[in-house]
Amino acid sequence: IKDEVDSLRGVTRELEARVAAQDAAAARESAAFQAGVAREIEQLRSALRGLAQQVQREVSAVKAMTAGMQQHLTEQGEAFRSLAGGMEERFRADLEALRERTSRLQPNKIAMLCFSGDLDRVLAALILANGAAAMGMEVMIFFSFWGCTALRKPKARVKGKDIFGKMFGFMLPKGADRIKLSKMHMGGMGTGMMKFLMKKKGVDSLPEMIRTAEELGVQIYVCEMSMEIMGMKRAEIIDYTGLTFAGAGKFLKEAAGSEITLFI
Repeated sequence: IKDEVDSLRGVTRELEARVAAQDAAAARESAAFQAGVAREIEQLRSALRGLAQQVQREVSAVKAMTAGMQQHLTEQGEAFRSLAGGMEERFRADLEALRERTSRLQPNKIAMLCFSGDLDRVLAALILANGAAAMGMEVMIFFSFWGCTALRKPKARVKGKDIFGKMFGFMLPKGADRIKLSKMHMGGMGTGMMKFLMKKKGVDSLPEMIRTAEELGVQIYVCEMSMEIMGMKRAEIIDYTGLTFAGAGKFLKEAAGSEITLFI
């Protein structure tokens, strides 16, 4: 019995040693696990702190960008308001100038500058002038340079011209019935055919249109500078009620107050 008891005691001590060893191992494993968990928690906290710092930086950047955008928008708004104010002032000034100019316009007035001395173009000027006058409009025609030849007297004899005036007088057409077409003159055949067709169709000739313009009250101005350059004298110009010799300034003044201005 004593031997058995000693044997049991030995087994018990062995079991206790094993249990103690297992407890120690379990304690070590538990400590290692706890240490690992602590490390993971610390790493997670560190990562969270880094993330929080990054978020804070991002928030600060967004705030700074927002403040910059607000400042930029404010500046742009001020610039736009300033530009709009300037545009409004210019618009008002332009509108006022337009109103002032419009107030000076005569709605039933037409001013024409007849520069050409070609039959078809002078015809166009007189057709428009007579049509406008017949409609009750105030009409003025300013004859300049070659256009003056349409107003020459056919058989005027003027003395006192220099050599250049005599040359111009010889070369330029003498009167409305002697000017030519701008195209298809063909040595006089085209112009003659045009006059024949006008007569056949019952269209007034150019001299007749000038007389009609006189009857309708069309105002005619003759450019004094053009006459001086080409050596023309006032005595060479046809008799026409309402014909006046004037300079370019007269036409510009009349044109400035006219609703319609034409250059022919």
